[in-house]
Amino acid sequence: MEKKYRYNLNLIILLLFIVACVVRISTVVVMAHDARYDPYENLVGNRADYVNLAKSLQRGSYLNPQPTADKPPVYPLFLAGIFSVFGDDLTLVLYIQAMISAFSTLLVYGIGRQIGSRKAAMTAYVFSIFYYPFWYSAGTLMRETLMVFLILLFIHALIRWFNSGHYAGSGFWAGLSAGAASLIKSVVLPVIPLYLFIFLKQKKSFRGAFAFAVGAALILAPWGMRNYLRSGRFFLTSTNGGYHALLLYNAHSRDFALYKRDPGFISEDYPGIDALLSELKINPTESHVLTEYLQGRAYMKHAVQFIKSHPGHFLRAVPATLWNMWRVGYPNERVIGKTGNLAWNNLPVYFCRVNDMILYAAMLPFFLIGIYTAIRKRSEPALLVAVFIISFVVLHSFIPAMIRYRLAVMPLFFLLSALGLWRRELTNKV
Repeated sequence: MEKKYRYNLNLIILLLFIVACVVRISTVVVMAHDARYDPYENLVGNRADYVNLAKSLQRGSYLNPQPTADKPPVYPLFLAGIFSVFGDDLTLVLYIQAMISAFSTLLVYGIGRQIGSRKAAMTAYVFSIFYYPFWYSAGTLMRETLMVFLILLFIHALIRWFNSGHYAGSGFWAGLSAGAASLIKSVVLPVIPLYLFIFLKQKKSFRGAFAFAVGAALILAPWGMRNYLRSGRFFLTSTNGGYHALLLYNAHSRDFALYKRDPGFISEDYPGIDALLSELKINPTESHVLTEYLQGRAYMKHAVQFIKSHPGHFLRAVPATLWNMWRVGYPNERVIGKTGNLAWNNLPVYFCRVNDMILYAAMLPFFLIGIYTAIRKRSEPALLVAVFIISFVVLHSFIPAMIRYRLAVMPLFFLLSALGLWRRELTNKV
C-alpha cells in the first residue's frame, strides 16, 4: 500500500513538473513574439549591461565594456557560458531560464520534505508552480530566475547537511552553494557566518563547519582576489549598495514620492538628485574597478552622514521601505494581455491580482503561524529557513529595495506558509 502511495505521489510530482515547464515555456514563447517583451527590442538598462558583460567575458576581453564591480558576477558568467556553447541567442537564454525556473519548483518540494510532511511539501510545490512572478521573470534577461534557483539550492544543501549529521562532505557542498548564491545576491553573504555561528554554538560537527567554510571560500576567493588585483581593495559584494542607499537617504527624498507610485520601484526622479549625484562624483582612477569601489563608498558615506543628521528621515524610511517591498500588489501593469480597454484584454491582470491575494495575502497569517510552530516545536530545519527570511527582511529594511527583490525568498515564504497550514504534521512522518 505504501509503495503504491509513493508511486502515485511521484507521478503527481512529475505531472506538476510538466505543468511548470509548460507554463513557463509558453510564457517565453508569447513574450519572445511580442515587441513589448522581445529581448532584442528591450535590451536596455540592466539587461543590456548583463549581456554586454557576458559577451566581454565570452571574448576574454575586458576592454568593452570595462571590468566592473557594480554587478554581481554569476549572471554574466551564466550568460557567457550559454553564448560560448550556443552563440548569442537571447531567446534561447529565456528558454533555459524557463527550465531552471521549473527545476526550482522541485527544489521547493525537496526542501519541504526535509522540514515537514508530504502535504506541506506538496502545498509549497504547487504554490511555487503557479505564483506568476516566478514564471513571468523567466522571460526577462534579469538575474531573478537564476537567483531563486541558487538560493534554493543553498537552503536545500544546508538543511541536507544539517539532517545528515553534519558530515564534512555535506558541509562542503553546502558551502559551495552558499558561495554561488552570495555571488548573485549579496545579501546571502552575511548569513554564511551566521549559520556557522549557530552550528558551532550548538556544538555541531566542527569538521562539517570547517568544510562548509572551505566550500564557500573556494567560490568567493577568486572574485575577491580579482577585485583586489584590479583595485587594491578586497571586497566580495557589488559596489552599488551605496548608490541605492543614497537614493533614499538624501535631502531630496523626504516625501518618499517613489513609494506612492505603482509599481513603486527605486527611482532617480527626485528633484535635485541628479545634481547631488554629480556633486558626489569622484575623479576616475586608472582602475575602473577601483573607481566603482570608491564611488560606492562616497555614496554610502554621504547617506550615512545624512542619516546621522536626520534620524527622523530614517525612522520614516524604514516602514516605507518595508511597505514598498512586501506589499500585496505585485506590479502587474506590464503583464502580457493588457493591450486595451476591453475586459478580456485585462484578464492576465485580473489573474495576477487574484494570484497575489491567494498565494501571498491569504498566506501571510499562515506564514507567521509557520514560524511560531517551528519555534514552539524546535524544528531546527524549519528554523534555518526562518533565519534566512528574517535576515533577508532586516537587511532590506535599511536601503530601498525593488519589490521584485522579494522573489529571492518567496519560495521559502511558501514553505513556512505550508508549515502553518499543516502545522500538526511538522515532522517527516506522515
